[in-house]
Amino acid sequence: MATSKHSDDILLEEQFSQKRMSAGTFRRLASYLRPYRRTFALNLLFTVLATISQLLGPKFIQIGIDRYLISFTSAQAAMWGIFVVSLIYLANLLLGWGLSIIQVKSAIAIGQGAMNDLRLAVFEHIQKLSLNYFDKTHQGRIINRADGDVDSLDRIMTWGANQMLGSLLTLGGVIALMLQYDWRLCLAVSVVLPPLWIATRLFHIYGMRAYRSLREQTSRITSALAENIAGVRVAQAFSREEENLNRFQQIQGVYFDRFLVAARIFHTYLPFISLMAGVGTTIILG
Repeated sequence: MATSKHSDDILLEEQFSQKRMSAGTFRRLASYLRPYRRTFALNLLFTVLATISQLLGPKFIQIGIDRYLISFTSAQAAMWGIFVVSLIYLANLLLGWGLSIIQVKSAIAIGQGAMNDLRLAVFEHIQKLSLNYFDKTHQGRIINRADGDVDSLDRIMTWGANQMLGSLLTLGGVIALMLQYDWRLCLAVSVVLPPLWIATRLFHIYGMRAYRSLREQTSRITSALAENIAGVRVAQAFSREEENLNRFQQIQGVYFDRFLVAARIFHTYLPFISLMAGVGTTIILG
């Protein structure tokens, strides 16, 4: 009966997790960033500057090749031009390095500060729950929600905004530079975009399904581990060590199988992205 109720609790929470995030939930999460709004604005500013610096690198290389290697008045002028462009390129690299350091430090300060506030809020909320809640809810589920689920937000809270902004700026900047250089070449390279979109869409569907299934089994492992540790004296008193071990091995075996499924999906998607990058390079060279 307890096992059936435990499964029902997990399935109920998984059904809730499969719903789209509501505007209210998003605002509640965003509220934890509010105390760091100045650092957040600074982080976005340096993300923009670092992305611009990164986009300028290939442009300097193009200038050096077109002006001082392909067409030049004299060898001395070409050498001097390459030297100047190389210095500018090096200065841009150092600038981008400095901007990236500030960007990373500010992102970590924002993300870890918000995560610390969130963990404190969750712990405070647990202290206010009724005794009836703790009678009905397994300890492992509480631990998993307060630790694992909160920890899963770490990457989003720390890197979500600046990575999204940086990716959009990089995509827009690359397209603009390619159109400015040769619009026909840009159209040729864009052939790889539809397969990339389809692959990303499929990865989103099947990857989300696999990782949710893995998360469900992780909850079972955490719950079983916490309950066995809490009841180890009773298990030893009734000589149930072998039976508990067999049950835990079954749970762990299911987790292993689900982890392999998620890993296959992830490590099929990444090589395909690399393949499309190679196809794009082949088109450019052709």
